[in-house]
Amino acid sequence: MRSRNKSGDRHRSGIFRKTGGFTLLEILLAVFIFGIVMATLFGSFSAIFGNVETMENRASQYDMAKTCLDRMSEDLASLYITSSDMYPLYSSEKTEEKPDIHVVSGDNATSGERTFSRLRFSSFAHLPFEENIHKGVAQIIYYVQQVEGRYLLKRSDRLYPYPAAGEPPPGKNNTDPVLCMDMESFSIVYFDQEGKEHETWNSDSDEFSHATPKAIGIKLAIGGEPSTFHTGTTVLIPAYREKKEP
Repeated sequence: MRSRNKSGDRHRSGIFRKTGGFTLLEILLAVFIFGIVMATLFGSFSAIFGNVETMENRASQYDMAKTCLDRMSEDLASLYITSSDMYPLYSSEKTEEKPDIHVVSGDNATSGERTFSRLRFSSFAHLPFEENIHKGVAQIIYYVQQVEGRYLLKRSDRLYPYPAAGEPPPGKNNTDPVLCMDMESFSIVYFDQEGKEHETWNSDSDEFSHATPKAIGIKLAIGGEPSTFHTGTTVLIPAYREKKEP
């Protein structure tokens, strides 16, 4: 009996010695596994927070672009044209002597190191600011200007008498409101009454038969790679001046 008890004691003592701690290899293996788990969790959290920031930036860009396109669509939907039967307000035979002050003119202009579309037209959608509450047909110009390294899409809105040659006020500190910031590109296409696209337009020239566009397409790119936001719209002009037949 005494011998059997000693054997049992030795056996139990061996068990306690084996389970009383961890070997160095077991500790290193546990640390290695813990490191893998933490690295995976950290990577997952970083990806989640990174996606949240990207989504917030994209939402901000979307809101800004939507507000910009809504404003431009409303301006163009209220476009004012001088009818060809409203002589002497408009006469295609006398455009060189007396240009149409309500010309629809679209071209390209360089700002900084980039080239953007520019559009000039007249519209009923004048927005009075400050103490100027007068209403009327305004000359509106969309143009991009580089200010402190950023490209800003601006909206010039002037009642008659309009600025000479329809140019926006010079200088980067003018008070024209900003429609969109951080412009990557701003391009406009013009559709004639046959649906043909044009990159530029001048309703006061023989090249376009003194007609105004039937529709105007606008494309915007905001931000920078890799999160550039692209959007656009096409505005059907409610009233347009048809081509003058020769």
